[in-house]
Amino acid sequence: MSRLPLNLALGALALTGFAVLTTLGGGARADRYDALRADPVIENGLLIAAIGTYFDEHCPSFELREGRARSAAFNLGMRALGMGYSPSEIEAYIDSEDEKARVLARAEAWFQQQGADPDVSEEVCQVARDEIAGDTTIGRLIRER
Repeated sequence: MSRLPLNLALGALALTGFAVLTTLGGGARADRYDALRADPVIENGLLIAAIGTYFDEHCPSFELREGRARSAAFNLGMRALGMGYSPSEIEAYIDSEDEKARVLARAEAWFQQQGADPDVSEEVCQVARDEIAGDTTIGRLIRER
């Protein structure tokens, strides 16, 4: 599975000259990212990206509005920079398999809260239609072809 919006976040960082991969002793300390996890703008932005990815992967009749996704990713990156994180720390955070799994679990829980089984494409696609019809932040990130 591609995780396209998360990859767009990395791409937006790279396009703005921020993406430089480094590691800290073989990997960043997990507790270093507590402030990112605690920031509601970043945490919700990553959740929205994960939900958008679900729509992209499960609903062939939907597509991601890439310009909006890039803009949102850029803004999240700038916010993290403003919190004192380096470009390489931001990339390491976004690339972390543990963080991807954590955000993906939150996205799956969100689908369940919407009454949809995240493993049933028809239910996921109906949630996408509902989000578009409701003109939500998530709905504005995608469009039906």
